[in-house]
Amino acid sequence: MRYSDRTYASPGGILAQGASDILLLCALAFFACVALGTWLTGQLAALLFLGRWPSVSFTAALGAAIHLPGHLADPRLAWPAPVRADLPGAIPIAVCGALALSVLGAAAAVVIRWRLRRRSLPGFASRAEIQAVLSEQAVMARGPVVRPSLSERSPQ
Repeated sequence: MRYSDRTYASPGGILAQGASDILLLCALAFFACVALGTWLTGQLAALLFLGRWPSVSFTAALGAAIHLPGHLADPRLAWPAPVRADLPGAIPIAVCGALALSVLGAAAAVVIRWRLRRRSLPGFASRAEIQAVLSEQAVMARGPVVRPSLSERSPQ
């Protein structure tokens, strides 16, 4: 078996055939995050500073993200022409970019923590199994089994 013939299963259930599929999935996830961040930045900037919610698609936001490095002085020029009038200047867009990055980072941290908390490792008990065996009620119920001499005594 060659290395590229291996099948990898992620915890989410996505199957990948070899390293090239994993790289492709990572690239798609990266571009989706860039498009979402750029879209959210533009939407927040227009809403917070101009009071409008422009109608921009994710693909247009990805195109804006690709053109943005060439238009750092005026980020509006990176966006499609019909949307440029609905966006504020460079400083409000930068502020909203930091805000969008913070929101997306916090959301990613929450999802990762939730996912890791729910994950059970082979050979280790889950939280529910530990709670079922080591809770106060479970320990009290097992008392007579562990120390039979305590169950034979009558209360004094």
